[in-house]
Amino acid sequence: MVLIDTSFYISLSFEHDANHKKAQKIIPYLKDKVTTEDVLKEILTLISQRKGKKASIRFYNYLLEDTEIFPVEGKHFELGLQIFLDPKLNKNISVIDCTTATVCKDKGIQKIVTFDSHFKSFSLKTTP
Repeated sequence: MVLIDTSFYISLSFEHDANHKKAQKIIPYLKDKVTTEDVLKEILTLISQRKGKKASIRFYNYLLEDTEIFPVEGKHFELGLQIFLDPKLNKNISVIDCTTATVCKDKGIQKIVTFDSHFKSFSLKTTP
């Protein structure tokens, strides 16, 4: 299993993104794709705001074809929030990224597809 993060979906969805071509090259090779409800909320909102609701709906239907969407349970949110609130933690990590890392740990996911390097601080293997 490999978890897809919002940053990868952003690059995949927006042609002018610096990593768009890289994301397009990688996506066909990814197998056993999963993501979280939180990541889904983020990317659908961004697409809707920038490209419109129809584009957001198309992306959602595309995602459903081969990506499992994990729910974010209360325990994931609580632990993710505790991590986020730790004053020693890198200030550039969002609550959602902290929650995503807790879902990965809970589900035994060790690899995340992202353009955000801070996931390495959670002992997750990142690609690309």
